[in-house]
Amino acid sequence: MATCGNQFYLSVENMFEKALKELEALGIEINPLRERLAKVVISTSGIGWGDHHTPCDLYYESFGEWS
Repeated sequence: MATCGNQFYLSVENMFEKALKELEALGIEINPLRERLAKVVISTSGIGWGDHHTPCDLYYESFGEWS
């Protein structure tokens, strides 16, 4: 069971993943948003124990490399 603190970090990860999937489902080209999405990933650094890894992985899956 997730604690209140863990739920916060999971929510951040889930919302980032949902945003990426929603952009794709809508057919929106995400490359123009690449820099902005990278800033979101960078902002997750240090917010929790290992919680930065999921947004990094999702970003990499979307773009294939770090910008």
